Amino acid sequence: MRAARLRDAGRLARRFRGFLGKGGALDAAGESTQVEVVAPAFVPWSPVAPVRAWNVRAAASAVQRRAAERRWPFRYDVLWFFSVPLAGLEARIPHGLVIYHAVDDYAANPGVDPELLRRREAELLERADLVFAASEPLAERLRARHGTVVVWENVSDTEPLLDAVHTGPSQKRAGDHPVAAYVGHLSAHKVDFALLLEVVRGMPDWTFVLAGVIGDLGEAGRRLLKELNVQHVGPVARAELPRIFEDADVALLPLPPSDLHESSFPMKVFDYLALGLPIVGRRTRALASCAGLILDVRRAEDYRRAMEEGRTLRLQQDFRRRAGEMARRNSWSRRIVELEQHVRGALELIATSGQKDAERPKVSHGALLRQSAAQGEQEFR
Repeated sequence: MRAARLRDAGRLARRFRGFLGKGGALDAAGESTQVEVVAPAFVPWSPVAPVRAWNVRAAASAVQRRAAERRWPFRYDVLWFFSVPLAGLEARIPHGLVIYHAVDDYAANPGVDPELLRRREAELLERADLVFAASEPLAERLRARHGTVVVWENVSDTEPLLDAVHTGPSQKRAGDHPVAAYVGHLSAHKVDFALLLEVVRGMPDWTFVLAGVIGDLGEAGRRLLKELNVQHVGPVARAELPRIFEDADVALLPLPPSDLHESSFPMKVFDYLALGLPIVGRRTRALASCAGLILDVRRAEDYRRAMEEGRTLRLQQDFRRRAGEMARRNSWSRRIVELEQHVRGALELIATSGQKDAERPKVSHGALLRQSAAQGEQEFR
């Protein structure tokens, strides 16, 4: 969604070597043929029409070649888009249903051309039969351009975490510092480092454990990692989270104020709840459904009060029960069935309409799907 920068050279080199070594295709499922991952020869995204046209053609060609290798017909029931730069791919791949699944307000990301991404998104919305949005604020914006938008909040693989969480008495010793945990990408557009630095310096009696890949820290982020009561444990495998954060008292959600975060639904919320941790931080509009589980604070001077309140909640059986229920209810195994039913219903409506691909209007089957989407959204909620 943005042009490559000098600091991306290492990533570009790794991807190029991978493309050469794998021949542009990966079998993600080993011996299984249920999942095929195709890696086209993309040119790094740039706001130049020939580059975009190349990428769309490269993607279509890679899929067609892979289908030929597997001796599959070159036609698919669903084209499911999670990002907008490949808008136009639907004109090159025969299909039954186009889904646009928006998990972020992509134009609000740093380093992108927002006007360009808005145009690409508008193109995709014109051809989409069904739109899923990860939050109600995101859905509100998309409904202005599409009549079939369903709110389907992000989910997480919470059940392994719930099964691994220690449920016995705390192993913390008397006198141990209380612990605040953060999991996620450590980058300035994801974390309000200036706010967190002020919090950390004002609470030397707390230990702050940060897990995640380091990105663009900025000056405040670099200073934060040097504080004596801050521990950065690096990237952590999901299976290790219960062990690493067994002694944590609260989880942190120091989101910067931005349009990106007002629309996005961070999956870490359900991971925190699966670990039994009260969440302290910015409760955006997108997180309204978690109102009783997130202690909403915006200023550094309010963090101590909220974190001490979180410590108390952490020990309460009622809170742990509610947190566990929310995490389990939003696991993949619980909610993927609902998503599958919704997509199958849309496919059945299109099949029974008897309308061929060549005869499809720009907003295809919108009238048929609108009633199905409204019914499905009620079921999700």
